[in-house]
Amino acid sequence: MTPERIDEILARYRSDTGRCGCLEMQIRELEAAIQRARANLVEDLASVRSQEITDMPKGTATGNPTEKVGILLASGWVTGEIHEMEAQLALLREEYGQRSFGVLYIDNCLKGLSPKERWIVEHQVIDGEYWKEVVAKFKADFHEDTSKDSLKRLKQRALDKIYRMAE
Repeated sequence: MTPERIDEILARYRSDTGRCGCLEMQIRELEAAIQRARANLVEDLASVRSQEITDMPKGTATGNPTEKVGILLASGWVTGEIHEMEAQLALLREEYGQRSFGVLYIDNCLKGLSPKERWIVEHQVIDGEYWKEVVAKFKADFHEDTSKDSLKRLKQRALDKIYRMAE
């Protein structure tokens, strides 16, 4: 993977992490809605109905409604509404797959860094905090005096490690 691609994934890491959580919920809800719609379809098709008696027969062939329902259900027939929900579910799963790949990739790369390297990548690269804020937070979190230049070198070392991991 190229360094440019890794930088792009790092920049989107937080939003992709949040979006993956939302997609997981949407996928679960849509799967449940599809299950309910399929159960209602079977119930509606298989329910006992009274025979409709009209003045005159509409055709010459005799019908077997139970057989027709059985064939429909056995062939996997579903309504247009269920088809639309399944298409939407496929799109959500595809988006989740793309976004979760980047999230898992960065999670695994961050595991290969030291705590300080991971900290600088999370605060400066992923969250995009200003250097002044990063220096102050670093002093507070690690109880060390440091300069902006030393943190920039730490950031570059961390990114170089991530790039090497991605080769």
